[in-house]
Amino acid sequence: MTINDALRAIGGFFTLASVALGYFVHPGFFLFTAFVGANLLQSGLLEDVPDGRDPEEGRADGPDRPAQGVLLRRGGRVRYDVAFPGGVAVEAAFKGHTVRTDQPSPFGGDSAPAPFDLFIASIATCMGFYALRFCQERGIATEGLSLSVETIRDPEKKRLSTIKAALTLPPGFPEKYTGAIQRAVDQCAVKKHMIEPPAFELSVN
Repeated sequence: MTINDALRAIGGFFTLASVALGYFVHPGFFLFTAFVGANLLQSGLLEDVPDGRDPEEGRADGPDRPAQGVLLRRGGRVRYDVAFPGGVAVEAAFKGHTVRTDQPSPFGGDSAPAPFDLFIASIATCMGFYALRFCQERGIATEGLSLSVETIRDPEKKRLSTIKAALTLPPGFPEKYTGAIQRAVDQCAVKKHMIEPPAFELSVN
């Protein structure tokens, strides 16, 4: 049972209980019935993120929806070991994967994306993941679904001033879900960590 299923069950229980109390005890209890009904209606109309899962996880309910991997494990620690394979290339090993970075020529060998490019790519792919799972969990065809991210640099501050994301919905996408998928994509875990950044601690041995 998902959280949404449990909430609907609780809402049904209180609806029946308030009707019984309104009939046998006092008519004023029918106001509580109306209150529960209004909340259920609001919940059905204002859908934010894919049902039955934490917005930071790539997990769907049901045997026909395989897990897509967890973006963030609460309460856990992940270690990233950095190595220097040569030149100005830098590699990070974690969870059985190795991510290679390099610098563009003439500063480096241009054998891999620069670290900052991977940072922007992580935002784009994270937002794309949320859009993809939103459609998959509702049986909406994803052919034609795309997302692009554009960065705008402030020449005076020499840093990014704006990150623009454009989501293109697939043909036939239900109009009633337009606002919901926008809110879902906006929950991207990478973006959330930029808005509420973690503390950085550096130790030198």
